[in-house]
Amino acid sequence: MLTTDTESETRYHYRVDRAYQVVIYGVDSPTVLERMDAVLRKVNDKTTLIPIAGTLRYIRTDGFGYSAAFRTESGLFACVGVLQTEVREARTQEQYDKIMHVYPRYELRIPVG
Repeated sequence: MLTTDTESETRYHYRVDRAYQVVIYGVDSPTVLERMDAVLRKVNDKTTLIPIAGTLRYIRTDGFGYSAAFRTESGLFACVGVLQTEVREARTQEQYDKIMHVYPRYELRIPVG
């Protein structure tokens, strides 16, 4: 993770924006760039959601950009990208005791004349 930022949206939730660094390695520059393009297409489709482990919630992807491929010291090629994400978090709400039983009371008022 590179950066994180929060933005208040409502009284009940806020948005957490994060940027993640993604590094892809390959045997040559075209292979690395092809893999980065595949990630770029998935993010730009706006259909990519990342599941949050242990919940039914997801992280949304906002954008993706990457640098030129370069040769590493080991001889492999690498490319560095930045993935922008957002997730909405609920604010902590005060908890109240539940009303366990509600009983109606009926009153019939008939004027006596």
